[in-house]
Amino acid sequence: MQLTREKYCEFLFASQINYTGTYLVEHWEGVNKNAVYDFLKNGNLSSKDIWEDVKRDIIYSKNGCIILDDTVLDKSYSYDIELVRKQYLGNTHSVVKGIGVVNCVYYNPDIERFWRLIAGFLTRTQTERRSCIMFRICLMDEGDVYNVMTMNGFRWNIEQFQREEKELTGIERCQCRLRNSQKNRIICAILTWNWLKKLAYDYRKTIYRLKYGLLDDYLKFQLDHLQFRYG
Repeated sequence: MQLTREKYCEFLFASQINYTGTYLVEHWEGVNKNAVYDFLKNGNLSSKDIWEDVKRDIIYSKNGCIILDDTVLDKSYSYDIELVRKQYLGNTHSVVKGIGVVNCVYYNPDIERFWRLIAGFLTRTQTERRSCIMFRICLMDEGDVYNVMTMNGFRWNIEQFQREEKELTGIERCQCRLRNSQKNRIICAILTWNWLKKLAYDYRKTIYRLKYGLLDDYLKFQLDHLQFRYG
């Protein structure tokens, strides 16, 4: 079976702790290692795919803002990954090996929702601390920007989605060495987060409750039919 963007994102959505290609192959009948390798190596995903995926879901507001910030995908134990550079990591306040990703998020404060718009990659070494940049934008019904000014609020929104993305999509847990494979894998993780967030809004649940809820039926079954019993 040929592996598609949609199928790979479904795997990232469903898997709870293991996001490797080997784990996918072991649990998805008809998918082999070559299919995973070919998809990641030869795929051509970009920020345009993120925008096309989310643009119809955005609810604009005259009080809305675009938040630009970067994050580091920790690759401390990696040695031959092409996108890895020395990066300043705010969580540890130190320089680590990692992949720098620039994030662009639209935030609507009227309904307290936000959407990931695009993403880019830092391709040079950056060892100094960087700052978050936010813009207050007023939007017409057609989505035209007519006023832009710097503002200082709403930073917690981008920090929130960065935490969710790392914990729920396995965005850091890829050891592919090739640049294009890493890029495609990261963009799939971003697309998966967008999908999770949309479903969370639709079902009025947290993104964590939505994903961990996939285990509810499994746990109920195991409690009644556990293969191994204590004692």
